[in-house]
Amino acid sequence: MKDDIQSVAKMAKARIKCGYWSQVKNEKLSIVKEIEQIDNEMYEVVASIMQSDEVVINPLAKLMDIEYYNSLTEDGKNRYILELANKYVKLCQEYERRNKSIAV
Repeated sequence: MKDDIQSVAKMAKARIKCGYWSQVKNEKLSIVKEIEQIDNEMYEVVASIMQSDEVVINPLAKLMDIEYYNSLTEDGKNRYILELANKYVKLCQEYERRNKSIAV
């Protein structure tokens, strides 16, 4: 039992020395940056929808990744549409908040 704990501790120490956790941190940061980039791209689409004079009947279709959507199961498709709708509403609110502060 004591040998098991010591071996686990040695392996953990080796991971720290090899930079394992800094690598994990860098991977997470890159994922966060990728998500922020996607959100910024979606915000630009929502802003163009909000600024245009045309009536957009299905704004989610402009935000949707069709290839990803087609690869999902029926439950996955429903979940994706609901998540996309929530994100659309939040981005519309963000657009209105930004334009409200600019107009004042």
